[in-house]
Amino acid sequence: MASSPATTPSPVSPPTPYEVLVRDLLAKHGTEINLWEQVESHRGSLLDDAKRRRRITPQRLSPSKGQFLYSLSRAGKVIGGLDGRYSTLVSHQSRRAAQSRQIMRQYLSASSIPVAPGHVFRPEQESSAERFAGGFSTPVMIRPASRQTTGGVTTMVEGAQGFREAWKKASEACSDLRPLERLIEVEALSEGLLLRVYVVRETVWAAIVRIPLYVVGDGKSDTATLLRKEETRRKKCAYLKKRSVSQETAPQEGPNGVSQDVPEGGSVVFLDSEPIAESSGALSADVLETVSPELKSLAVDAMWAFPGLAATAVDIMTPSLDSAEGAVVVDVNPGADISEFLYPAYGTPRRVGLAILDQMIATSR
Repeated sequence: MASSPATTPSPVSPPTPYEVLVRDLLAKHGTEINLWEQVESHRGSLLDDAKRRRRITPQRLSPSKGQFLYSLSRAGKVIGGLDGRYSTLVSHQSRRAAQSRQIMRQYLSASSIPVAPGHVFRPEQESSAERFAGGFSTPVMIRPASRQTTGGVTTMVEGAQGFREAWKKASEACSDLRPLERLIEVEALSEGLLLRVYVVRETVWAAIVRIPLYVVGDGKSDTATLLRKEETRRKKCAYLKKRSVSQETAPQEGPNGVSQDVPEGGSVVFLDSEPIAESSGALSADVLETVSPELKSLAVDAMWAFPGLAATAVDIMTPSLDSAEGAVVVDVNPGADISEFLYPAYGTPRRVGLAILDQMIATSR
């Protein structure tokens, strides 16, 4: 009797960078996250650090409730100031350049900083933009080119349907801008971790990785039940309450959608591919101690690409935290919210505000 031909086992896909990171975090911290009972805003933490930790006196200069202009004095001498989320460590030129991602890319390229291939289109150029995106073998990121918008960013866009949804999202975010400013950037992205570091002068003071929404299997519950448990867990944390997840906000379709499948105990199931902080479900993990010196140097070099910039957040897409090989800078944001570094879901809180204030003091001498 003839024997049946041996079946070739299907190749096992290597773990993604996020899968590796989450497994490392679970091994180190278990399923516990930092439960912050009280949290401060970006401005609140800066002003509190100024008064309580550096003997700095803030004086509000803006009469309007919608404006937040402060003069900062120490020992009777003005050392700097704040304009919303911007400090006087940010020059006028660098602030304006960073407002437009198109101009930001030009500054970075002029300083030989690695950036991902990309192009800017008007909202009515959707067909041209889709053809451009189709020319890459990797996913793309679609976002408004102007930083004056809220939201509208989609990473890891793949396929025609995914492109149309991301384009619509970005177009709607641009709708309130002046016609000439309604531009959408399409940028090629390789698979990797979205790393955000905060640089002051020549030092990286904080580093986090944003992790897309995920649940950990217990061998008994389906993903819908696990998601409800995750929502309950996050409500115990004052910082994560604002980023609470639910059945309504999590993806419902596709390979990452909420389902009735029961994951194996200890398995990590990603329910979203978006590591953007504003998107529903993203968590942040402090990784300052594990980021390679090369990645830190890349972040510092990206900041120095902008004249007069001495404090900023830098976003880097990198295949690994161990090396800068293949890493590209995707954003330089001197107006970034520093509270994300102060209240990570995993790891050590970093008081970036103190580094900003100390640099103001040093500059004023």
